[in-house]
Amino acid sequence: MKRTLQTLILVALVCTSLQAEAENVVVKMKELGHTAFHGIITGSKKLNAAATAQEGAEGSAAPYTVFVPNNTAVSAQKDTDKEKLKDMVQLLVVPGEKMMELEDDTYAPILSGYMLSINKGKKTLATYDSDAEKEIDTVHIVDGPHKTGNGAVYVIDRMLEPKSALPAA
Repeated sequence: MKRTLQTLILVALVCTSLQAEAENVVVKMKELGHTAFHGIITGSKKLNAAATAQEGAEGSAAPYTVFVPNNTAVSAQKDTDKEKLKDMVQLLVVPGEKMMELEDDTYAPILSGYMLSINKGKKTLATYDSDAEKEIDTVHIVDGPHKTGNGAVYVIDRMLEPKSALPAA
């Protein structure tokens, strides 16, 4: 009887631990099969710590809305240097918001200092330069939202390019 009780307690602790782990945007990326972007995040201690931080934790900007590029989109960036990749990741995170419903003509500040322009009807997401009052780069939202304990995850068809990587208009 005592051994059975100990086993049940151990199982309950393991299940609780797994449930807590599954409640962050990083685990959700992997669950959805977007292992390439998951690898970028978990490959950086700083990015991983930020993305797994829970809402209300000291120094946390959670909740987050993360626009996760699919594996094909990340693979297309295999020759991109780490600094540019870091800049690209910052274009995909809206700190402080869990956007479970997108609305047309929504502008949200992102980590890079730009804004994201969201068009629900067209299912597009664009980086927006408010100084120049124009969109910089646009991608399509192909899946989501997926709710997590520390945010929401959407899947996009490619990575947004930072302004410096695009040809001058």
